Amino acid sequence: MRLALPLGAVLLPFLSVAASAQEPKTGLVDGDHKGCKYQLAVPPGFKKAEAAKYALYITFPPTAHQAKDYGHLWQSSKGPSPQLSLCLDGATAAIDLPTLLEKVGTEYGYDTNRVYCVCYGEGAIKGFKFVAENADLLAGFIILQPSTSTTEPKAGGKSVPVLIMNDKACTYSPPFQAEALRDKFTGLGYEATLIMTDDPSNKDGWPVKEMSKIYDWTGALVPAKPETVWEEAAAWLAEGAKDTEHRPKLRGAVKKYFGMYGSEMSPGGVKAGDNAVGMSLKDAVPTVKEIKGGLKGQIALVAAAKGKKVEAGSMVLCDSAEFDVIDESLIICSGDVKANKVTKSVILAKGAVTVAKDAMSCVVHAGGHVKIGTTLEDCTILALGGVEAAGKAKNNWFVNTAEVKIKSNEAARMAKRIKLPGGK
Repeated sequence: MRLALPLGAVLLPFLSVAASAQEPKTGLVDGDHKGCKYQLAVPPGFKKAEAAKYALYITFPPTAHQAKDYGHLWQSSKGPSPQLSLCLDGATAAIDLPTLLEKVGTEYGYDTNRVYCVCYGEGAIKGFKFVAENADLLAGFIILQPSTSTTEPKAGGKSVPVLIMNDKACTYSPPFQAEALRDKFTGLGYEATLIMTDDPSNKDGWPVKEMSKIYDWTGALVPAKPETVWEEAAAWLAEGAKDTEHRPKLRGAVKKYFGMYGSEMSPGGVKAGDNAVGMSLKDAVPTVKEIKGGLKGQIALVAAAKGKKVEAGSMVLCDSAEFDVIDESLIICSGDVKANKVTKSVILAKGAVTVAKDAMSCVVHAGGHVKIGTTLEDCTILALGGVEAAGKAKNNWFVNTAEVKIKSNEAARMAKRIKLPGGK
């Protein structure tokens, strides 16, 4: 005969098991991802409900090293704010890290705006690849005692600030080599800092005594945000604004904006973005308060911008824009933008963007919809309201664009970037 048990006797053990299953482990937690070991250093008292308070430091060690060699280094080092530390086996491939981050995010959680990639020695080689391909996941890139052979960083991660820490007596990374690496990063458009340390008893090792410098650096970082572009543009457009004050601020904001795309841009989009910063925001470009017919090699600060042609490295800061042709120029608009033809240009609009005819080799960011009348080719489009083109489309990259209505759409690429609007 089966005995009937009180309801509580059945449910309480189940609830106890379910509750304990939801509580993540703390301390040094070992795991395996695609055949490679990792170790997660989780501080005591960690609660998943409070995970958004915790920064995440990821460690790429040299190839022959194991994850367990590094977890305790982070565990014993306490920064000024809560943190988790994900230490990888040296054999872990950079391409596998995004899915491991998803796993850690599901099981533990962390502040996605404070994720830092830390590389030690030859681990920097994998760090170069990961940062270049996943700039939107990171807030900072830290390289300790870099040993990179002939491998060089790539421009794809230039929105990510870089810190290089190198002991002045390191035998495999002498100061001149670290200085050269910093200069390479700077030449590619990164914000790069070099700190030389001095620890004779540990000149080649992990800089245990200097961990506070890492925390000081990450704590001072200002995260890149797309909204800053429009905020700085509006400040410059305001009455009484000074060019010398606002031009460098907007230049920095636009540079960081493009860095958020990482490698997810069409070739024509990359060139248009580089020209937008390199040409239209130079200190020598003059400013005007009105547009007389067209604009050539100038910056126009005009609320309602209208004209025939904007060309030759010009920039328009406005609340609305309507032009016949936009060529090799930058438009930053808090409202809608209309044009007949756009080539080799950048349009950053909070509203809708309508191009009656062709859009070629461009970057278009629209808070509303994007509508192209005829040809759409070699462009990078971020359209929160969706994009449609009546004619042919070829070699275009759509970033965070959920709805694409194009009849003939050859060689299209869809991409997601979480730091850009629509990416979460």
